[in-house]
Amino acid sequence: MLFGKRQQAAICLLAALFIGDFIFFGYLPLRTRLKELENQKSAKQAVIARAAAESSQLPVVKQQLIQLQATVGNFEEAVPRQRDLGEFVQKIGGIMSSYNLQDQLIQPSEQITVKELNCIRIKMQCRGSLKQIFKFFKQLQGMGRMVRIEEVKLLSSGDFRGPVNMEAKAVIYYQEQEGKV
Repeated sequence: MLFGKRQQAAICLLAALFIGDFIFFGYLPLRTRLKELENQKSAKQAVIARAAAESSQLPVVKQQLIQLQATVGNFEEAVPRQRDLGEFVQKIGGIMSSYNLQDQLIQPSEQITVKELNCIRIKMQCRGSLKQIFKFFKQLQGMGRMVRIEEVKLLSSGDFRGPVNMEAKAVIYYQEQEGKV
């Protein structure tokens, strides 16, 4: 009998150890891992839902980008990193010559610097027909480099049929070169 009670106690103790082992080393870690996986799944579903909501905004943002690019244009080309004043003056002189404008004067003057953007004032003078002068300004506008015309004076003998003297004040822009202090 004694052997039977000891055997039953040993079996009960062994069963309790197996149950404890199952609970502490099997069930509880798996349950904790399952909760972690469920939390990760919920977080990933939230990210997917947010991405889906934001992806519906993508066409609107793309349209805004296209509009901004059209407004700004090619900034690096319009406002280059180097001064290129001589090249610019030659281009203006070439445009004036292509329209047979006479008495050409292109005279750079003061330079103004604001942060990384620099501008140089330019005085331009020439003589020609009104049509030639307007063509000159149209081509100047299409050069690609940002030029702001501040003042234009057209002087004629009276009826604007003969030659017109044009005086203009303009400003060209360029950026500060990288690495320059």
